[in-house]
Amino acid sequence: PSSAFMKASSTIPLRSDIPYHSIIGTRKSTDIGAGTSDGIVPYESSHLNFTESEILVPSSHNAHTHPLAIAEVKRILYEHLEKNP
Repeated sequence: PSSAFMKASSTIPLRSDIPYHSIIGTRKSTDIGAGTSDGIVPYESSHLNFTESEILVPSSHNAHTHPLAIAEVKRILYEHLEKNP
């Protein structure tokens, strides 16, 4: 995404009535701490204090393609389905 898009999207407030989940890629380790990153975005910039869940996936910036990330998306969707039949 362009830097203009990133700047614009960062001004959009997150809604408090929507449950958020984080799937974060980490290149070197799935341990949280200084230096943890997907190679582009540091963990500190990816982490949100108010998410219902957070999973660290051993992956680069394309964490969405990792099997653990795909399994987590399925888990979240099934959880949502059970809460909202």
